[in-house]
Amino acid sequence: MSDLSNGPDGWDALGAEWRRDEPSSSFADVDPAVIRARAESFARSIRWRNAREVAVGVAVALGGVGIAVRASSSFGWFGGVAMAVGALVVSATVALRGRNASPPPPDAPTRDVIAFERAELGRQARLLERVWLWYLAPFVPSIVAIYAGSLRAAFAKPDRTGGIVLSVLLFGVTVAFFVLVGWWNARAARELRRRMKALEEGSS
Repeated sequence: MSDLSNGPDGWDALGAEWRRDEPSSSFADVDPAVIRARAESFARSIRWRNAREVAVGVAVALGGVGIAVRASSSFGWFGGVAMAVGALVVSATVALRGRNASPPPPDAPTRDVIAFERAELGRQARLLERVWLWYLAPFVPSIVAIYAGSLRAAFAKPDRTGGIVLSVLLFGVTVAFFVLVGWWNARAARELRRRMKALEEGSS
């Protein structure tokens, strides 16, 4: 998700025009075609992000089904089913809430076009800020079930120490990955917020 922070170049300069109070001179030097081109570049990055996330989600869902089918314990079965459901929840959220809004009509005033772009930045920033809720939390039940099953199997073996250590280590790596994903998306959201402020204040 984090690639959303790579918005179109030149928005900081547009912010200076956004805060001008004189109606006669506002946006006089801004080319609406350039603004729309930058907006379309941002929209393309979102479309690509969404397509990639949905494709990965479908692959993870199929992987979860495979785990459930081959599971030899209730932990494995539940973990696989929960993984498939979580992946579908994430894919649906990306497809429905992360998609591009309809742009203004071609004859819309420049101010309205910039207002639309600012609203899009805010909407995508909110999505990234809530990544723990809709992107990571849906996978928590499957992660807990799978590693619980792994620990249970390790305790059942005579040489249990190695299996226990491996399970705990892999669980720690998974938690660290979740934290990294959350941090990275929060960082991307802050960059989008910075771009929104630049449109208002003309600051970088």
